[in-house]
Amino acid sequence: MKTILYTLFFTSTLLLTSCSIYEDVYFKQDGQVRYEIKFDAGEILAMIPDAADKAGDLPSGSIISVVDLLKQKGGSSKLLIENKEDIENITPLFLEMRNDKANQILTITMFGDFTNVEALNKALISINKLQEKGKKEGMKNSNIGIDRITNTSSFTWDGKTMKRKLDLSQIVNEAAGNKNDMISKMFSQGKMTINYHFPEKVDKANNSDALISQDGKTVIVEYSASKFLKSDNSLDIEITTKK
Repeated sequence: MKTILYTLFFTSTLLLTSCSIYEDVYFKQDGQVRYEIKFDAGEILAMIPDAADKAGDLPSGSIISVVDLLKQKGGSSKLLIENKEDIENITPLFLEMRNDKANQILTITMFGDFTNVEALNKALISINKLQEKGKKEGMKNSNIGIDRITNTSSFTWDGKTMKRKLDLSQIVNEAAGNKNDMISKMFSQGKMTINYHFPEKVDKANNSDALISQDGKTVIVEYSASKFLKSDNSLDIEITTKK
């Protein structure tokens, strides 16, 4: 458990320093949802050469389910028994790591297919709960992980309208309580690009900065990481399709 959580925490912390996160959410006509988030820390390898070695022990290019990775680690039996519901919720999630120090490539992608948005919401909540468990067990680098952005999300999708709300209070409170000034500098340089994909053309989005793809079916929004330090609803979004 510690290895996978450390991998996620360490990578997400690195990404705050002039690195990027790419999130894709695919909403299908039958209600199913595909979720993908890629943590790209390639730029930081130029600043911290041994970052790739610290990011975790997943073989480069490998794909493994989060649950299977947990099973491979010591103490996993206790984890599976004590967190059965959370384990079930994250079963659809997989991880892929690409680690090429020579070409300054370091990415971790988490992805999964869900029967509906409620199943996705439950998975994101469970990831957050496991993260908190990791902190209680003395995990390092688990504070203010930008992966919390996904874990504080709540989606709705009825086949025509998608709504997403983010509760950023935990991130804001942790940042306020952190005495390391580097945190603010890190957040000032990172960015996150989100692509919302729909089966029909988009009618409208309530974010004036949102762009719509040429085929009209994808909404693209880019945020600076500093926006995630503000406890307001400016990152909430509602998108309606032309169905």
